Amino acid sequence: MGRLGYLIPEFPRQTHILFWREIEQLRAMGVDPVMVSTRRPPADACPHAFAEEGRRITTYLFPPPVVAATVFLLLHPVGLVRALRSWLKLSGTLPRKVRALGLLLCAAQLCRLARKTGVTHVHVQSCADSAILTLFAKRLGGPTYSMTMLNPLPVHGPDQRLKWRHAKFCILLTKQMHEEVTRSLAGDLPPAVILAPLGVDHTKYKRSGPYTPWTPAAGPCRIFSCARLNPCKGFDVLIRAVGLLRDTGRDVKLLIAGEDFDSGNGQFRRNLEELRSELKLNDRVEMPGSMSADAVMDHLEKSHMFALASHEEPLGVVILEAMAMSIPVAATRAGGVPEIIADDQNGLLVPPANPQAMADAIGRYLDDPTLAAACSAAGRQTVVDRFGSDLSAKVIRDEMTT
Repeated sequence: MGRLGYLIPEFPRQTHILFWREIEQLRAMGVDPVMVSTRRPPADACPHAFAEEGRRITTYLFPPPVVAATVFLLLHPVGLVRALRSWLKLSGTLPRKVRALGLLLCAAQLCRLARKTGVTHVHVQSCADSAILTLFAKRLGGPTYSMTMLNPLPVHGPDQRLKWRHAKFCILLTKQMHEEVTRSLAGDLPPAVILAPLGVDHTKYKRSGPYTPWTPAAGPCRIFSCARLNPCKGFDVLIRAVGLLRDTGRDVKLLIAGEDFDSGNGQFRRNLEELRSELKLNDRVEMPGSMSADAVMDHLEKSHMFALASHEEPLGVVILEAMAMSIPVAATRAGGVPEIIADDQNGLLVPPANPQAMADAIGRYLDDPTLAAACSAAGRQTVVDRFGSDLSAKVIRDEMTT
């Protein structure tokens, strides 16, 4: 049995905690992945405890060793012809195709690494350009590959039929994604398309004591939210909801954990800070930046509720983290979130882009401690029953050898 390669673009970053959980589960199952990434992210892009180990054990394919990669290509002319045929099928402009030739060199380097380490299959956490890279590697005679689709199909760019046609299997996070893929890519799907959400290790994400709903005697209600600072996460909506609650005399405070490394230039953080000042909420909304997983768990345990106002949310792993920590959740009906939350049963759902609806949902928890306690318990049980972090790891382990 060959080894598994595990490719994460620009690893490690602040959102990669969910991949690290999958890696830990694979290790617990006796699979020791060979870690591969495209290029190094900034040194401060990942606040988690695994960041140093992640950088140490990862081989970065870009920039490739041009001479060694070129020699590999020339020594494997049949594979090179196959890869170039796939390259010619890429859509888009000439500059895009020229850039894709760089991926061909990286693919040659991946093949060299696979031969050195005994890797026979690579799982890539992307359906974007990294999947083109693994496609080229396979066409060169290298390892087979599989993909996890982390966002709706259009987000991952063009040439999806080409990527999926040559994959061994693909993992999808939600039923919504499964319906989209089977409808859009019929005729070019791999032998196995499997629903397996990236979940949470509920043996680690658990409270040290029972959850206590907010009451006026507790002082300000502590609301926690956590995600990368990106417009799709709707933090502006959440801040406006806090303003509406303040205006009706509610004593609430919001802490937003996350940073916008992935957004490019920090503009969204500045926008949120300006909105906070405009609404005179500097004393009620705190944005301390990205946090380690341990710090997030600590804040979840200390908070009375969790809220996320996303406009788009493929699944909502941070929602699962909050539910695993037994705090009630208010979130939007965005993407796959309704596959996690059943409204009024294990959490509260509101429409996206609606500050008043979010404020009303938070207000319901404030007014009804019984509802808060019930959603706390039911949310935890939902994660235990359906969203363990071992699910996707088992799929990778089992499917790579079939």
